[in-house]
Amino acid sequence: MLGSVVAIQPGAVGDPLTEWRYAPGETNFETPTVVDGDVYIPGERLHALSAATGAVRWTAPVRATAGVSTDGERLTPVDDGSLVALDTADGTDRWRVSLAPEAGVFFRTRPLVTTHSVVVTTEKPQLDARVETFAVDRESGGTLVALAD
Repeated sequence: MLGSVVAIQPGAVGDPLTEWRYAPGETNFETPTVVDGDVYIPGERLHALSAATGAVRWTAPVRATAGVSTDGERLTPVDDGSLVALDTADGTDRWRVSLAPEAGVFFRTRPLVTTHSVVVTTEKPQLDARVETFAVDRESGGTLVALAD
């Protein structure tokens, strides 16, 4: 099953029932996120599937390097130094903000979605560079707070 996501319905001990299997054509993808009947699979592209059937709803050219979070209307993956808000209905960009434009700076955590903002932390591993935490408006992507440590 390498390179696949499999939905399993628990059955008798030792006899699970496979509901569906999706092979995105990639062998390197991150942990799927399941929300409101949808499965979001980050990889070379971001894949959105129906959790019930495994049918592909859409794919988007986003490499979600730190995981995917959502508020139900917007997905917030990070992609090559940018925090992105995608419409959960069709995968189109709602906004995109560059928070780690310097080479070697990575998102440290999965985005945290709150009532008004999306919070992420960036770092430059193995260097004494500062860690930065950003809170951006979840509707517009505008930076609300930027803290450096």
